[in-house]
Amino acid sequence: LKLLLRCFKSSFPSTKYSDTMKSMCQFVIVVFVLYFCEQIDSASVEMKRSIVQDGQNAAMFVVQPNLFCAIYRDLSPKQHHICRNNLLLMGSVIEGARLARKECIKQFRNERWNCSNISGKSTALGLMTKYATKEAAFNYALVTAGIVQVMARNCMKGDLPSCHCSRAKRPAQSLSSLSAKYKWGGCGDNIQYASDFSKKFLDDPKVLEKLNGSTNAKRAEKLLMDHHNKEAGRQAVFKNKKVICKCHGATSHCSVKTCWYQVQEFNVIGDYLKAKYRSAVKATLLKRKDGKVTLK
Repeated sequence: LKLLLRCFKSSFPSTKYSDTMKSMCQFVIVVFVLYFCEQIDSASVEMKRSIVQDGQNAAMFVVQPNLFCAIYRDLSPKQHHICRNNLLLMGSVIEGARLARKECIKQFRNERWNCSNISGKSTALGLMTKYATKEAAFNYALVTAGIVQVMARNCMKGDLPSCHCSRAKRPAQSLSSLSAKYKWGGCGDNIQYASDFSKKFLDDPKVLEKLNGSTNAKRAEKLLMDHHNKEAGRQAVFKNKKVICKCHGATSHCSVKTCWYQVQEFNVIGDYLKAKYRSAVKATLLKRKDGKVTLK
């Protein structure tokens, strides 16, 4: 409802919104209109009233999160549940997956496999292959990195009410060329929050635990490798983050600076993961005494 109110009250589409927010607004408004028309046709329009805290009462239809989430057929029951309860965050998920598909096509444009088979209609994350291949590993890592990248930026921009600027600690002096006299602070991209959400949304350790050691060992092995590759995507964003500084004061010497972490341009993440793809080796699985498998 908050997002719908923001969309209707703004001079949409406004340049002050990020691409993710514009996409989200467009989609929510379309769903709102379709929902309205459907309810009119069935003569069962149900209106819920809410008080807008500006001194006026406004009657608005409440857009059902189920309508938004049900469109994406690739989501698991767990992901549907998270989607329904985190509608604003899903805009970053979809935008991140879209960013990953574009980067994938660019990275493989001159190769036999060119990512053309991962763009599925009515999917939030794109089509994920069931086969354990190098290409599947790259795609899982890149999609995860895309989601972390977009969500971390949107946290910093203030587009998401559940997260804000990063409070990551200053890098150790031995690991950074950052001058000790520069102030650490500002408003950094919240990579940690985005990484934690992506793990909650994309990984399913309970399913893995249930399958591992069961008669469905092959699926457990695939899930184990998928989790590994998704974590590689998260680490790609962490390891490639950069320090950005802003000068303060009227002088041109920039003696006073405030610095913070920012995500790297996504093409750099794509190049990093493509290099990992080239050097990828087939995973070796170890079977423990209890029948469960782990990656060597």
